[in-house]
Amino acid sequence: MFYHDKKLQYTVKVDKPNPQFARALQQAIGGIEGEIRVCLQYLFQAWNSRGPVRYRDMLLNTGTEEIAHIEMLATAVCLNLEGAPSSVVDTIVGNDPVMEKIMGGGDPRHFLSGGMGALAADANGVPFNGS
Repeated sequence: MFYHDKKLQYTVKVDKPNPQFARALQQAIGGIEGEIRVCLQYLFQAWNSRGPVRYRDMLLNTGTEEIAHIEMLATAVCLNLEGAPSSVVDTIVGNDPVMEKIMGGGDPRHFLSGGMGALAADANGVPFNGS
């Protein structure tokens, strides 16, 4: 069972919106070494544990803490997208979204698919799949 207490593990602050940094944070969420993978790895190790209960509990606690890391990173992605000047959004999405994404370093999916928020994907928009 998981418990959510409606506050972040640590306060997340952003001085100025930065969609390019949001993209980098996106990789930390859903990339191959990202928090989603780590979280699920710990949780499945715990659920599959047949040894002493204390090891199962340690793995469950660690996996649960990883959920908090995902929440903080997702909040940081949102804050880096929230309030971004429309000129920044226009530049990233632009007339040629593919070229603007490549050259601008932003991710149009944050604007087009994510509702200005984080996704369960890597920085290239590839959905997390656990592989």
